Amino acid sequence: MVDLAGSLRDDGLLEIIARNEQRLLRSPAIIKALYLNPATRMSTANRCVELAIRNQVEVDIPAYKEIAQGLGQEQRYSDPMDQALADAQADATFGEAHGGDLSEEGDLPDDASLESDKALSRQKSLLGLTVSQKIRLAHIGSGYQRALLLRDPNRVIAMAAIKSPLVKETEVIRVSQSRSVNDDVIRHIASNREWLKLHQVKVALVANPKCPLPTAMRLLPHMRLVDLRNLARSRDIPSALRNAAKNMLKKKG
Repeated sequence: MVDLAGSLRDDGLLEIIARNEQRLLRSPAIIKALYLNPATRMSTANRCVELAIRNQVEVDIPAYKEIAQGLGQEQRYSDPMDQALADAQADATFGEAHGGDLSEEGDLPDDASLESDKALSRQKSLLGLTVSQKIRLAHIGSGYQRALLLRDPNRVIAMAAIKSPLVKETEVIRVSQSRSVNDDVIRHIASNREWLKLHQVKVALVANPKCPLPTAMRLLPHMRLVDLRNLARSRDIPSALRNAAKNMLKKKG
């Protein structure tokens, strides 16, 4: 059933799976598969997660805490007809935002390109999405869409984007260099041991003024000579970090 929930592309069949609440609570992996399946209706995915939250069942979805927070901000209607209408509108809005960029990856945008008219027009397509819809888009959307969501002023959305199971190493490197993402996103990257194995990530974090000074100091000994030279000349980092780089450069000769 988990395999079917993750692989079916017929939303009607997925809805049938989602209606068996006892099975969902017995096997939360089905809820995860439904949520991460792009073919599952937004309203169906939300309903399954809300079921788990109400019954205090933990679902192994990345950014589950953020998903729960996002759903907590959603308006719910006591009248079933009003709720059905709201769900239909949510499905339509999410489908429009999600459907256009499914296969679009290409070069990941940097801060400068995300200020272009083309990028700003794409950001407008996300304005009608609710918090929970943006969070799910971060989980199943394209790299470009995640780049936009990482810049969202709502911390919950930005954190969900960096925790997406689809995030690639190239995205992490680009985000580590960004000075426009949420501070908590930088802290999350700096706390991930797997990502810190990438030298480019360590260099980007140390050179990023948003990186906490203690973290940057801890990563400084891992810098190569060329990195230390660049840091010693940088005016974008704290003076304490710059001076530490100069001292380390002198010791290394």
